[in-house]
Amino acid sequence: MARFNSGNCGKPKGTKEHSWARVSYWIARLNAEWDKLTPNQRAHYSCELTKLLVSKLKSLPGTPNDSVLNADASLKSLHELEGIKPIPPVVGTVERP
Repeated sequence: MARFNSGNCGKPKGTKEHSWARVSYWIARLNAEWDKLTPNQRAHYSCELTKLLVSKLKSLPGTPNDSVLNADASLKSLHELEGIKPIPPVVGTVERP
């Protein structure tokens, strides 16, 4: 192995650049192209980036009513992204079949 020389960042000579593997690289590229994207593409990429930021460990709802509340909250968020007035939430509890 070669000795460290001034100006050598520690990578062997001829090593390919891997800056594309950093999140900051992709955020910068997305910001540069954001104005050129269609609203549908913006919504898609926003949802995909949100999935990356949200914890993968989700707890299951304790009751069917909790499940309805979660679905209503998700639907409200989706309508806000689309720019549509949200539908009022369902009132009452959910009955099991």
